Amino acid sequence: MGGGREGVDPTGPKTRQFESEFAACVGAKHAIAVNSCTAAMHLALEAIGLRAGDEVGATLAVAPLAVAPLAVAPHPPGAPGRANGK
Repeated sequence: MGGGREGVDPTGPKTRQFESEFAACVGAKHAIAVNSCTAAMHLALEAIGLRAGDEVGATLAVAPLAVAPLAVAPHPPGAPGRANGK
């Protein structure tokens, strides 16, 4: 795959090709390309099933934005803080 962003659809065939090749390279069944580290963190938290109230450890020397996704970790349906919650 070439560099640059000209004409690259973030959900198009080049992205799917990259995901497929990356998954093969790291020995995974699947890979999902995201647009930022924050999006990757959100996806990882969802993948491990992190929910509101779960404890998460982080070092004191971490950049604030690195743990920002924890503030909006997925909530169970109807939970406070979720769009359909109270």
